[in-house]
Order: sequence, then C-alpha cells, then structure tokens
Amino acid sequence: MNSKLLYETLFQTLNRTNSIEKIVTAAADILERPLIVADTSFKVLGISPKASLDDWVWDEMLEHGYAPDEMIVRFYQENYMESASQSSAPLIVDWGPVAIHPRIMQTIKIKEQMIGYAALLYQNEKEIPACMEALSVIVQAVQIALRQQNTVDVAGSPLFKVFVRNLFSDLIQSPEQLQLWEENLRMTFPSTYQVLAIRARNSQHSGMLPYLSTALKNVFPHFLTFVTADTLFLLRYSVVEDTVEQHTKQQLVKLLTNFQAVAALGPCFPHLAKIIEKRQQVEKLLDLGTLLAAEEVIYDYNDFFTALVLAPPLQGLALSSNSLVEIARIESWDQTHHTNYLQTLQTYILAIGNHAVVTQQLHIHRNTLNYRLRKIEEVLQLDLADSATFFKLLLYFQLMVLKEKLQQK
Repeated sequence: MNSKLLYETLFQTLNRTNSIEKIVTAAADILERPLIVADTSFKVLGISPKASLDDWVWDEMLEHGYAPDEMIVRFYQENYMESASQSSAPLIVDWGPVAIHPRIMQTIKIKEQMIGYAALLYQNEKEIPACMEALSVIVQAVQIALRQQNTVDVAGSPLFKVFVRNLFSDLIQSPEQLQLWEENLRMTFPSTYQVLAIRARNSQHSGMLPYLSTALKNVFPHFLTFVTADTLFLLRYSVVEDTVEQHTKQQLVKLLTNFQAVAALGPCFPHLAKIIEKRQQVEKLLDLGTLLAAEEVIYDYNDFFTALVLAPPLQGLALSSNSLVEIARIESWDQTHHTNYLQTLQTYILAIGNHAVVTQQLHIHRNTLNYRLRKIEEVLQLDLADSATFFKLLLYFQLMVLKEKLQQK
C-alpha cells in the first residue's frame, strides 16, 4: 500500500470538498479495499465500493444506508461497540458475523466526543499493519471534513459542549444566563424539564452509550445529553406530561433491554437551576433501583420515593424491635401468649388501615381483625386512630421493610 499516495490524495480531496463519501471513495480506490464510515447511529456516511461482498453487515448497510436494529443489537452482543470505544487506535474485528470478512475498525472522535466508526476490510494478516496505518490516516481526514462541514449535530459543536458541561456543573443558575446561552446557540429550551440517567447493567459495556444517545431520538423529541464514564444523562425539555406515556415507556424498555441497560426517570421540574439536584436524584435512584429491583428496566422516581427518602437515614440507624417501646411490648406479648399481633399490626399499618386489604392478606375474617386491633390497642395502651401514633408506626415499618430488602441484596 502506498501511504504517501494515500496522504496526498486524501488531503487533495479535502482541499476540494468536505464530502465524506468522496473521501471514502478516494481512499478505497487507492487501497483497493472495501471501506465504510458510519455515525454513532450506524447511518452510512460513506461506503466504497458500492457492490455486494456477500458479507451480511456490508450488504445490509449498503442496501439500506444504515444498520437495521437487529444488526445493531448483534454488534452489541458481539462486543464490537465496546471494543472500539475502549481503543483510541485501530483494532482488528475478526469474530462473529464478520469473521469471514475481517476488518479493522476505529472510532471517529472530535474533541473527545465520539462521532462514528470507520472500518476497512483486509485480505490477509500480512497487510494488517499497513491497513491500520491507512485507517488512521482516513479517520484523520474524516475528522477534518466533519469539522469543515460544521453539520455535525449541534451537540457536537464546542460551544454547545461548553453549555452542556456548564449546565450539568451547576454554572448556569439564573434565567438571564440561560437566555444568553440560548441567544448564542440560537436555540430555546422551554420548560418543563426532566432528567433521566441510563447505565449498562455491566459497567464494562458502557461503550454502547453513544449509540443510545442517538437512538433515543426515536423515543423522546427534545433532549440534551451528557455522558460520564459509565452513565448517560438526558435532560428532557418541553415535557408535556409529568409522567412518561405508556407507549413511550414501552419503546424505552425495548431499547434498554436490547442493550442490557437500565434507566432512572426523575420527576419533572420547572427551573434549570434545579438540574444538579435532579441529577443527583436519578444517580441515587439508579443505585437504589438496581439494588432493590434488579429485574426492572426502568426505575421511576414516583415508585421509589419512599425508599429514596428512607435509605440515607437508615444507613446510620441501628433499627431493631427495641427501637420502639410499642414494638418491643407487642413482640413480648406474642412470645408469651403465642399470638401473632405484631404481624397483624404491621399489615394494618402498611395497608394504611384498609380492612379489606388486611383481611385478604392475612386470610382472616373482618371480625377477627377488629378483635385483634382492639387487643393490640389494649396491650399497647394507645389509640391507632391517633395520627401521630399511626405515622410513627408507619415510619418504623417502612424502615424495617426497606432494611430487610437491603439486607437480602
């Protein structure tokens, strides 16, 4: 392979055009090897030659101009995305559906933001070093062309990245600051807002987050993204409903399930000044949700509100049956008289006094329940109808239930 000719041709091409398609065609013609460039959503930006190779991946992307959903899921399952994202240098991909036609793959980045992928097919192991060198040159040319185009998604512009970073770093706190940014970016971010956090179940599979940030455009119409090492944050704006619609939630569940990821959905809020608080909420929600409900895919703030409030104080609280004198007394009574009033009391309190629910859960008659409640009040010398007493017992039992769940996990 003539590296000097490749350099000269690519940069001559760049002087004439910033078309990715023409850069790819020029490089493929010189190398006489198939070459493809795609963005993070696996939409084809350039492919050459435009001929079938009897290769499933190549032929499908050539025909459709993008990778179908089932193919992208296969990429994830074969660890292509993760392998590429973890390497800044070209790497060999010779397993899975591309084993017959192995290729060299490299990520395309602009200012550390992943923009896409480039893949060069090779014929034998002897030419691998030369192909790796060639692909690095091609990627550099593509990066230059994308900068020149300035048509990379606005989220890829340096100014926009500064805005998002400042936003998630609590540096934009007033309506005046937000208005100034909107004027500079020529964009508007109407209220109401919602923050989501998405994370791979396995932290080693975070390489699919750039794809998810693009794929989520099919789920939510308006959002900004911010990616850390292992978490993708979405700031939704112009949120109409306080909850995610069922159809939208089903789309989100399907997407997350395909890539073994989970999401935390925070509450809606009216002012961007609250974004740091909301980011911290969804981060805690992700941690707690994966602990308490590992089988779930989406953790909704409204469903986990009680656990989120009670978990922090519970960590420093030595909670037992001796923590409340009423609980210790009823437990002692049960042991002495071979009754089960503590279970009845807990079920009644957690059911917020709903007799129908309690009788169904304990499989007892309403008269039996009324008798037990009278005896409990007699033993404890208290009135369960007293709001302060009821709230104290409710808080205790909620803490105990959460403690048991955390201990089981």
